[in-house]
Amino acid sequence: MQRDPWLADFRGLRGRIGLYGGSFDPVHRGHLEVARSAQRARDLERVVFLPTARNPMKPRGPRASDADRAAMLRLALAAEPDLFVSPLELERAGTSYTVETLEAIRAEVDPAAELTFVMGSDCLPDFPRWHRVRELFGLARLCVVEREGFGPADLEGLVPALGRELVEQLRRDFVARAPIPSSSTASREAARAGRPEDGDLPAAVARYIREHGLYR
Repeated sequence: MQRDPWLADFRGLRGRIGLYGGSFDPVHRGHLEVARSAQRARDLERVVFLPTARNPMKPRGPRASDADRAAMLRLALAAEPDLFVSPLELERAGTSYTVETLEAIRAEVDPAAELTFVMGSDCLPDFPRWHRVRELFGLARLCVVEREGFGPADLEGLVPALGRELVEQLRRDFVARAPIPSSSTASREAARAGRPEDGDLPAAVARYIREHGLYR
């Protein structure tokens, strides 16, 4: 029987929980590899994907609907026993601020739960502009997985905006690995050309995009 990766409620969850936010428009293999890399590096018992309703760093908004992005995530994670997707930010709607999401989850999980916020390093150039960014460090441990375009050496450029102490914490939280080149932009371009199978997508996601005519 196929596993359903939908996680509707954080109430009372225990253990080491990874939280991975993003537009996932569409979810691709690079996203899955970020989650797996974080899980291995931090010994996480589960990683929960949190698709945003509206990413403040992407004012044009996602190309696919909330329902389609959630459906694609569920397909991508169906065979991943430790990876889940939560509708928390989609149900809240409006602009999705990570700090508010972490506050809401922290209030629901078991007090002893260990929260880790997972992100790809490609998010770091905009990271100093995130809403109440300094408060994130007190709500969860960060795990930054290297992606193409931003490596450990680039952290130094964040010092003027974040200060030395927080950048050194990011350095400790950085998971250096062979950069992950997949991108949602490239996958959307392949879908727009009528060839979603050419994107770096799980096969079930590529089929969903073709069947529903997404990104055309």
